[in-house]
Amino acid sequence: MEKLEKLYEGKAKQLYATDDPEVLWVEYKNSATAGDGEKKEDFAGKGRLNNLITTLIFDLLKKRGIDSHLVARVGETSQLVKKVTMFPLEIVLRNTAAGHFCSRLGVEEGIELKEPVLEYFLKNDDLHDPFVNDDDLVALDVCTREDLAEIAPLASPTSCPFLTLSPTATTGNAGAPMCCDMLMYTLAGSGIFSMGKSFVRYFISFTCIP
Repeated sequence: MEKLEKLYEGKAKQLYATDDPEVLWVEYKNSATAGDGEKKEDFAGKGRLNNLITTLIFDLLKKRGIDSHLVARVGETSQLVKKVTMFPLEIVLRNTAAGHFCSRLGVEEGIELKEPVLEYFLKNDDLHDPFVNDDDLVALDVCTREDLAEIAPLASPTSCPFLTLSPTATTGNAGAPMCCDMLMYTLAGSGIFSMGKSFVRYFISFTCIP
């Protein structure tokens, strides 16, 4: 597969065209960002780790019957992916009160929720990824009711495969990592699931709560 011109550069990766119009070349960068890109720093080897972690998780999902856009890892910091369209939408499934949920609602961090909470955020750094509801998404033509009816069951704790990737994710043992929340993206019209930020966010979301 031949790597051609650069099509896009984001906070964590670069996308290149290839000689196959349905396949893109991804290059992972060593940069790390926070605060919607306001804070940025480079870490040697981060791109290589992002690539390895992403490939590992997508391979595990494939073994569980969950397809993704990954085609193959082709280098230390590069992989080939299917060309897809992604909803500009962040999907967060929360098991434990943490992060934005606490700051928005004044809830103490670490409290186990009575039932998992599914939240949507519009993916827009300029607006700091605002919280939105189903009606907002339909009114803004981000997605349809039919799209949401497909997305919600995929992200539910009963069908979400990500909860099973780590045996300690749902144990709740004292001092063991607990899955507080997970950030997911859905690829429009593809029927496949992708998790955001090269899966790094997934691992960061595991918080040790005694």
